[in-house]
Amino acid sequence: MPTANLSMMESTPDQSPSDVDSKLLVCREGEEIKVSEAERFEKIATSAARRLKFGAERIISRTADGVRAGDVVGVLATGEHTLEILPKIEGEDATARHALVHMIAETEGFRSDVGDAASMGVQHQSLLDCLIQVHGRQMLAAVRRGIPRRYVHCRDDLPILRGKLDVPRQFTRFAYRVDHIACAYDELSVDTSLSRVLKASIRRMTRFAQSYSSQRLMAELAVYFESVADSVAPLREHVQIDRTNAAFRDLYKRARLLLEGDFQSTTSGAQDGYALLFPMGELFEKFVGCMLKRASPHPVCLQHSKHHALKCEDGQRIFGLRPDAVIESPAGVVILDTKWKRIDPLKQDRNVMHSDVYQMLAYAESYSAKRLVLIYPWHGMPVRAAGLECGWLTNRSECRLDVATIDVAKPSSAVATLRGILGFD
Repeated sequence: MPTANLSMMESTPDQSPSDVDSKLLVCREGEEIKVSEAERFEKIATSAARRLKFGAERIISRTADGVRAGDVVGVLATGEHTLEILPKIEGEDATARHALVHMIAETEGFRSDVGDAASMGVQHQSLLDCLIQVHGRQMLAAVRRGIPRRYVHCRDDLPILRGKLDVPRQFTRFAYRVDHIACAYDELSVDTSLSRVLKASIRRMTRFAQSYSSQRLMAELAVYFESVADSVAPLREHVQIDRTNAAFRDLYKRARLLLEGDFQSTTSGAQDGYALLFPMGELFEKFVGCMLKRASPHPVCLQHSKHHALKCEDGQRIFGLRPDAVIESPAGVVILDTKWKRIDPLKQDRNVMHSDVYQMLAYAESYSAKRLVLIYPWHGMPVRAAGLECGWLTNRSECRLDVATIDVAKPSSAVATLRGILGFD
């Protein structure tokens, strides 16, 4: 079946940044941008929304001259253009892109060292190209140590015996042949389900690599997988992660994430485009959870779900509670919840929504919490830097509710900020 060409922003060593930029469209959450392929972007967004299980308008919606971004960040790509939706934070596009790459790296298994992450903020690369390079570099480091192998059962007709004699086959097919021996043996092979998924991610990302360095990296990786068969359906490969291939756990998770972004037409089967998207509220929540585990010297439970708001007269509990994070410290239980919303430091209530306060009070009652913390993104607020913003006492005087912020534009500072907020310095 013919496949549409989706080589986005293909570059050569002599390609200028302006040539690349002409195919890269960039906007922030909630912003409108003029695009010539609005209908195609909308079609890709609809396909992506089905997988993410929410309405396509959360990704983009049509306007008179183009599209308006929703609250989902990431990449949408057609055959001609790439639409990059960045988080609505302070700073230039490179700063927002660097912050987004860092958050994805921490939460989706793309984690790289600080030097790599810092360089991405200044290099002339799109979000997708940044992720391709992180994936490629880490896979290259892993395969240089050796591709995972497994024993595969083989049957073959050989001139000499290898393994065991396949008796039924020998005495039926080769009963009168002495130059062929039906053999059954186990062979250590690199052609495993895991290797086929990794190879599929390399082939897919080779088409989407936007810079010469990314294309060269994918070409180098392809050499290591020459003996691995192509998978017809890589996302349906049955992969088992055990002690023999545990080093490839994150690589496998990453490869699946990159492969899930490819969408096909329901009519012709030809590829319509590519989407790699992340709901920003969920990404912020997961990022804070990851940073919190590093910041806290006490046990941290994410998405805790052992308590309920109410119980029936027969003792049955209803209305389950699920705070983003629960810290069990010697001083008492601390509950944290993240909100990807703007607060106003000039207002007494900081624009904190009533429903969010009611939710935190329900947590305090059910968990007998000593402290509640609502964490918001810092948006260049003029009053103070990221950290504790304000706090109030609840009707239970032994419990207080604090409002705090984290500067997403400086993700490497998140751990130190959280330690300061929680008093773990």
